[in-house]
Amino acid sequence: MNVVSILQNKKFQKIARTGVAVLLLWILFLKISVREVLHLLFSLHPLYFSLAIGLNIVIVILCTYRWQLLLIAREMKIPFTTALSYYFIGIFFNNFLPTTVGGDIIRATYTARALEKKKADALASVLVERVVAVGAMVAVAIVGMIIIYSKIKNPLFLSIIILVTALFIILYFIILDRRVFEKVKHPVNRIKFFNLGSKLVSLYESMTLFKTYKRATLYLFLISLLVQICFPLVCFALAHSLGFYVPVVYFFVYIPIISIVSMAPISINAVGLREASFVLLFTSIGVLKEQALGLSLLFYITTILVSLMGGILFLVGHHKKEEIPVEIREEL
Repeated sequence: MNVVSILQNKKFQKIARTGVAVLLLWILFLKISVREVLHLLFSLHPLYFSLAIGLNIVIVILCTYRWQLLLIAREMKIPFTTALSYYFIGIFFNNFLPTTVGGDIIRATYTARALEKKKADALASVLVERVVAVGAMVAVAIVGMIIIYSKIKNPLFLSIIILVTALFIILYFIILDRRVFEKVKHPVNRIKFFNLGSKLVSLYESMTLFKTYKRATLYLFLISLLVQICFPLVCFALAHSLGFYVPVVYFFVYIPIISIVSMAPISINAVGLREASFVLLFTSIGVLKEQALGLSLLFYITTILVSLMGGILFLVGHHKKEEIPVEIREEL
């Protein structure tokens, strides 16, 4: 068996991702007092914790509405309550999948089957939602970085702002301009690893169908901005529940960065990767390691608690294990 075959092996990938998660957590706990972290978690303020849970539920509702706008634009109409249940089920399965976007495949599959539409169209609606969400995430981070730069006046930080902004504009230009994609279409189509090339081209072709709905896309971006404002506020509330204070502007810079890093498929649901990111970023502004790790774990706990609604809907609803896509069943 050659190296490529080993890397493509599902069992190897699962073991490797689990190993990365365990290794990162082990390194963190070597340098951080577990007792202090547990003390923080067990002494949290219930009011701020409840506020964070409530904001998380609001985020799911807003994300569902954002996604439904895309479905309606392509005449894929499903009741809001049904869309909401699919969204909750998707984030529930994210707890067991390699990245924070794995549940999107389940959501797209359920939608395609419910509407008897092609899976590519349903997946494209999810992908477009993600692309717009990441755009809003980067936009919020850039504004936050500009505000921070006005305080610290660090030339390196200014260079980072310019670089991130330039990359953001270039990527969106590639996505939105058909002529640019046509130039890279054939080279991309030749990527045979996991059949990634043909999948990317197919998804892009489906995504172009949504580009004519400019009004829906504008609403989508505005809702995404609201969502990206809520996520830092969730962490801001959780920090208060743990008894420490950080200026809210840092959350608007760091949380989008952590969210983007968490999308990397190198760990099970970003476990370890997310915690390391929290510790690295927040300790740079004077937060104790125990507090940063406690904040990360509490953020993960709130996400799990909210996602349990999806588990309940999956168990009591009409969804069966056979309905889950084969590639997802293999991951589980």
